Amino acid sequence: MDSENERRIFEMIMNTALQNSAQYFLLTPKLLPDLPYAENVTMIFITKSENYIPDWKPESLAGRAVGLAALAKRL
Repeated sequence: MDSENERRIFEMIMNTALQNSAQYFLLTPKLLPDLPYAENVTMIFITKSENYIPDWKPESLAGRAVGLAALAKRL
């Protein structure tokens, strides 16, 4: 899947998750940068090692409202 469609699908999943209507699991070998993570969504990242993805710091996402959730709070 190309990056534009991957973003659209991911945003559709996040919008659905915000409605508390279902549970979804997204398994992917990679994630695009700057995807819109919703505040009420639990993200679990599984990697082979700390050095598997260069310059990636998952702890920077912990406890932050980013993407759609942050936007909703501003409206």
